[in-house]
Amino acid sequence: MASLIPFPIPGTILALCILFILLKTKVIKLSWVEDAGNLLLKNMTLLFVPTGVKIMAYFGVIKDIWWKLLLLCSAATALSFLATALVVGGVMKLTRKGEKS
Repeated sequence: MASLIPFPIPGTILALCILFILLKTKVIKLSWVEDAGNLLLKNMTLLFVPTGVKIMAYFGVIKDIWWKLLLLCSAATALSFLATALVVGGVMKLTRKGEKS
């Protein structure tokens, strides 16, 4: 499926988009995936443990540039928040316009 798209997109992102579309079109009912989603959300911190361990394994490599990585990650997080806020604001405006018509 990803090979049909003219630009590279991770399979996990593509799967989430497909799931979103299927949920919005009611092909898949929320109740079918709600329990699994809640389980993943409850245990999300466990999913980051391997990444944290791997970072510590390479600490010798990154010890001189840790502050650059921290700055980069902080900037990326801030930009993600900003992009999310702008998209949500745009969707809310479109939703309001749709309700008025």
